[in-house]
Amino acid sequence: MSTVQDEGWTSIQNGALLAAADGHFDLIITFDSNLEYQQDLTDKSISVLVIRSRSNAYRSLAPLFPSILEALETIEPGQVVRVSG
Repeated sequence: MSTVQDEGWTSIQNGALLAAADGHFDLIITFDSNLEYQQDLTDKSISVLVIRSRSNAYRSLAPLFPSILEALETIEPGQVVRVSG
């Protein structure tokens, strides 16, 4: 597991970020609900899990954990899955 900061990719924008991550990682987890509409993922092997919640605080995310785990078990390469709550 790694973050954008860990990889030194903080200055890379969405399209270039997906290109950099594709082939290095299987999955990107993001709170950016616009990513799937701004980028074409059809030719990518990386999957994207979009989490929609009121905040990224534990108390907002905890109720979503079962849905997140289910999504992680079933997501396919190039697929975008949304989990919201």
